[in-house]
Amino acid sequence: MVDQRNIVGIDAQQLLSSPKAVDYSGMVLIPSGTFEMGGQEMDNEQPVHTVEISAFYMDVSPVTVGQYRQFVEDTGYKTPNWRDILIDSPTDDHPIIYVNWHDAMAYTQWVEKRLPTEAEWEYAARGGLDRAEFPRPNLDEDPHNSSGYANYYGTVRQTNIGGTYPANGYGLNDMAGNVWEWCLDAYEQEFYAKSPQRNPLAIGEDETDGNLIKRMYRVVRGGSWNNYFGALRVAFRGYQDSLRDYDYNGFRCVCSVV
Repeated sequence: MVDQRNIVGIDAQQLLSSPKAVDYSGMVLIPSGTFEMGGQEMDNEQPVHTVEISAFYMDVSPVTVGQYRQFVEDTGYKTPNWRDILIDSPTDDHPIIYVNWHDAMAYTQWVEKRLPTEAEWEYAARGGLDRAEFPRPNLDEDPHNSSGYANYYGTVRQTNIGGTYPANGYGLNDMAGNVWEWCLDAYEQEFYAKSPQRNPLAIGEDETDGNLIKRMYRVVRGGSWNNYFGALRVAFRGYQDSLRDYDYNGFRCVCSVV
């Protein structure tokens, strides 16, 4: 059984290291590169800064109900709202929801992968487009012109199966809308002002409760089916309590390249 108490006791280098045996099916290789991270619309997106990212593999789509169900059946892991998942993710092919950050971390350890860093997520979401505002050029600042390209507030009113909408330039589905995606990073409002240039990761400081599960705000990215259009921007930084789960929170896995 996966022990939640051990999930957070990992240093940064271990979190970013690669396991020896990984199933790469359903993943794509994101090439190494440099990009300008951040934006101008919100204070926490500034300053725009240069970031270097090493190559990594990323899930094409968010982890599904069926994949998470297999994890639960194999390990005995329990989530508080497992019974409510099918309300907004009605089939095994829909993305898993009602998972907090620790639930996501437990799954990634089971498959010997990890959550993406915030920088990796934004780099991948841009899909190779320099200074892109959204993951696809079809998405623009007029929501009325974009409902056929992403799942956000007022479109489907629940999650969608991965691949329902066109993928971005790296072949990734749903990097805008559908479900918020947990990232590895702790949320720090002004992290960009001190962020290292190469493979940044915000570790953060936190309090620990009696069960040794750390409570802190963690980064979420991409917006969801229940968010307005502005949250779909690639630079938009969301954050949530790591111990809370919602019907619009999911995640996808990554792994580093040796």
